[in-house]
Formats: sequence, structure tokens, C-alpha cells
Amino acid sequence: MSFIGELFDKTGLIGCYCVILFGGQYAYAEGVDRLVGINDSEITFVSNDKTVVIFGNDLQIEDLEQGTIMVKGKIERVEEKQSK
Repeated sequence: MSFIGELFDKTGLIGCYCVILFGGQYAYAEGVDRLVGINDSEITFVSNDKTVVIFGNDLQIEDLEQGTIMVKGKIERVEEKQSK
């Protein structure tokens, strides 16, 4: 189990996500159910009932595995909104 997965277990949070930013150059996310949009300025994924958007420039997916994603680029911000 991943470190973030262990934290989810300890806190009792179920069906949530976590995004970790590394120096504005990488974003790592766990709890990804599916990708819904990819371009060089926005990467959008859904986690449970939330839509999460990573904004930036020259964004690229560095790694994609079941439930996780690593994004490289100039990360500006991350926003969350309720899925419809």
C-alpha cells in the first residue's frame, strides 16, 4: 500500500483523492478514477464525486497507473469542483 493509501486508511477517508505538488514542476495524484481531459494547459480527472483540474503550461503526463497520475510541466494551480 502507498503512503497516501495508509493515510486514507488511518483517517477513515474513503473515495477521496490527494494531490502533491513538487516545486511547481510536478503534480502527483492518487485516487484518480478516470481522466476526462488532457491538453498542454489543463489535465482533468474525476475522483469519486469531484472533478479535479491541474492548470499550468507545457503539461505532460509522465506516469499513469491505476488510480495514480504524475504530471510534469509548469504547475500553476489545482482546482476542485463537484461533478454533475
